[in-house]
Amino acid sequence: MDISRGPGKPLQPQDEGTIASKRGRSQRHRNKQNLDYVWRSGLAGGLAGCAAKTIVGPLDRVKILFQASNPQFAKYSGSWLGVATAMRDIKRQDGVRGLFRGHSATLLRIFPYAAIKFLAYEQVRSILIPSPAQETSLRRLLSGSLAGMTSVFLTYPLEVIR
Repeated sequence: MDISRGPGKPLQPQDEGTIASKRGRSQRHRNKQNLDYVWRSGLAGGLAGCAAKTIVGPLDRVKILFQASNPQFAKYSGSWLGVATAMRDIKRQDGVRGLFRGHSATLLRIFPYAAIKFLAYEQVRSILIPSPAQETSLRRLLSGSLAGMTSVFLTYPLEVIR
């Protein structure tokens, strides 16, 4: 690292050409079409989707029971207190595992959906927004919209099976 000082200026480090500055630039401008990046990005998106769906899994279970007009749960419908009461009764009757019944099928569906959506967003965004100077709200909206359409289009058969 070189320290330079102009007339009347404080000391300023000049680290151009050092290993640290080259490493920082290469990490910021990573090639998003690189197979390793694509693989990691898809895996991260899929795992994030699974984690999010696992957190809301019990609510999803109760929602499906209400949607199916299950006579056993009809008495709970119509209020937020009913959702909490239904969750409590499922836990009493079947334990915590009862709140996650059918969750593995949900995860099999959500992993590819979230992976493709995350990956498609990164790829479309790198094409529509090649530099920070070109980033606009409309381009970010288009990136997210196209990613969502791509993931739904490619995973719709899994939704039908559900």
